[in-house]
Amino acid sequence: MSRQIKNIGIIGKKEFIDRADFIKNLQKMLESCKCKLVYTSEVADKKFLEKCDLILTLGGDGTVLKVARTIAGLKRKPYMLGVHMGNVGFLAETTPEGVEQDLKNFIKGDCKRDRRRLLKVEIFRGTRSVFKSYALNDAVINQGPFARLLNLNIQVGDKLMSEFRGDGVIVGTTTGSTGHSLSAGGSIIHPRLRAFVITPMMSSSLSMRPIIIPDTRTIKIELAGRKPLQTEVRLTVDGQDSFQIQFGDRIVVKRTTESITFLRRRDTNFYSTLRHKLGWGLQ
Repeated sequence: MSRQIKNIGIIGKKEFIDRADFIKNLQKMLESCKCKLVYTSEVADKKFLEKCDLILTLGGDGTVLKVARTIAGLKRKPYMLGVHMGNVGFLAETTPEGVEQDLKNFIKGDCKRDRRRLLKVEIFRGTRSVFKSYALNDAVINQGPFARLLNLNIQVGDKLMSEFRGDGVIVGTTTGSTGHSLSAGGSIIHPRLRAFVITPMMSSSLSMRPIIIPDTRTIKIELAGRKPLQTEVRLTVDGQDSFQIQFGDRIVVKRTTESITFLRRRDTNFYSTLRHKLGWGLQ
């Protein structure tokens, strides 16, 4: 690995952070490897993250996504290792039972790095930027509590891609292709590809299907037509950050140079993860 692991932080939900025996045993093991546990918290604080070489996330994919977006933009980015203590845990690499042995191997350099790019999403109101965020998984535009179809114009680069009516649209990264987009009928994309998937949600047209495009293209989305009554439209980033969209706003999605690096076991591969965690391709 290009960086030696010495300082390690832990971020997770309170019920996991409060497991004193687990944290104590982990700390003892790290000390035996001449490493330090420098940070344990429910909150991903940028000031402390920059002091860490590796961050362990205790929880599910939601915890991983929250920490990943916080790491984005840091000059010195720690590696990430997800410890599966949630539900699906697709992005996690290890378990509470296996984390000590995996850490010993990773500290010695016996692992591989899995670099994942984030996307950048920004909302413009006229010429003014009113919202900006990074996403490891996806940016989702959908209607609020009232079940009304939205009219959406989607432009890719300088070309009109589609005008359609539906419940909304998902723009996902390759990492996000196994998340919300997959549930809406989108394709699975291998994480080594540099691409976006645009997945319409409940389109009124049967011909409006998901499409995979190069991530070198900028995607622009606008709400079209006359503003309907009692409709709240929101942009949600990684299922966590949310912002209300007004008619006339432009949502711009593009790739960014920001990335996150996960540590993986050498025997881990994408296809086995699909089979074991999503039941993909099983008879």
